[in-house]
Amino acid sequence: MPHRFQNDVLEVIVDLPNENYQSSRFDWSGKISSVKFRGIPCTTIETTQNIDINTQGRGLYNDFDLQGLNDFMQTEEGNYFNKIVIGELTKIDAPYDFFYPYSINPSHFEHKYLPDRIRITVYQTALIQYTNSSSIYILGSMNSS
Repeated sequence: MPHRFQNDVLEVIVDLPNENYQSSRFDWSGKISSVKFRGIPCTTIETTQNIDINTQGRGLYNDFDLQGLNDFMQTEEGNYFNKIVIGELTKIDAPYDFFYPYSINPSHFEHKYLPDRIRITVYQTALIQYTNSSSIYILGSMNSS
């Protein structure tokens, strides 16, 4: 279930890593899907065509560009390459394409709700061994649900 932070003027909706958007384009650990200021939407979705919005960018999604990374360039077709805070993607016989829906072996995510933030920890897959923790929080007096 998305997590909502709000006060009298600001409302921020955060999707947890394994909720809603599950494609290979955007970072799964910081999916701020909606921001409203005094009830007025400040963010939108990538397209308004009649398609599954869980495959599209929205809100404040972000990406780590791969085009210059050696990992992708050195990976043979059919093998995995790492995409940070998503997981391992299966390489196809083509240059990296941001819009291509790669097959994913996802990273493992844990989250912890705190009164003023969500702490999300990413445990990367076997290709790159590291753990990354980050917090999404809103400063000021916010109610969390």
